[in-house]
Amino acid sequence: ERRPHAVSDGQLQRACLARALVLRPRLLICDEMTAMLDASTTAALVAVVERYRAESGAALLAVGHDRVLLERWCDRTVRWDERDTEKTPAAIAGVKD
Repeated sequence: ERRPHAVSDGQLQRACLARALVLRPRLLICDEMTAMLDASTTAALVAVVERYRAESGAALLAVGHDRVLLERWCDRTVRWDERDTEKTPAAIAGVKD
């Protein structure tokens, strides 16, 4: 019964993730999904995404600043900034898509 502006960032992120997963997507796009969340909420969201991917075989495109999480989630990572682009060794080696 609460309005969207009255819920926490974590509650809002969980609601957005639930709304996306109910559609059973084959590609899940997560843009800064864990930004501004505490460690326990981040862990809960990560567990949900990992379980969904394991059960569904869905692909994941993740954008974020948490390099540890991105490297855990993704087979390949690319880092962009104003000066250069840095790829993981797997991406540089040309791993098949």
